[in-house]
Amino acid sequence: MSDLTALYHDLIFDHSQNPKCFRTPKNIVQKHESFNPLCGDKVCLFYDGQNYTFEGKGCAMSMASASLLLEHIANHAHTNPLTFLADLFQMLDGTLADDKKRSLGKLQVLETVKHYPSRVKCVTLSWHALRELILKGGADVSSEHSSCDCPHP
Repeated sequence: MSDLTALYHDLIFDHSQNPKCFRTPKNIVQKHESFNPLCGDKVCLFYDGQNYTFEGKGCAMSMASASLLLEHIANHAHTNPLTFLADLFQMLDGTLADDKKRSLGKLQVLETVKHYPSRVKCVTLSWHALRELILKGGADVSSEHSSCDCPHP
């Protein structure tokens, strides 16, 4: 295993075992649940007016992806959240420019899943949930008040 592969493996393992923002908030403004019937992965994203959190049960890839996604949102303001999500999907289909790819930070680790088509739905489950949350209205990933200091499961 190369050093880079080992680093990616460690990052995914850490986020799957100790997911960031894993909790149900007391005051829920918006929520969206996504389910993958093929493997049983389930993710519910919450927005409390300031922070994004999630709960779910599934494989390491789906839990790590949700954790990495919400950690990234907490630390980076995005002027157009739907464009940000489109960039994530383009990363997986290989059409995202390198400069945009670098702006995705740790989320780039998930690009390796494109070599395993059966796992793509696991990784994108939380991405679809966030997209639906935004389209419902009221959820704004450009919030600078978002924080990912959530307790771990």
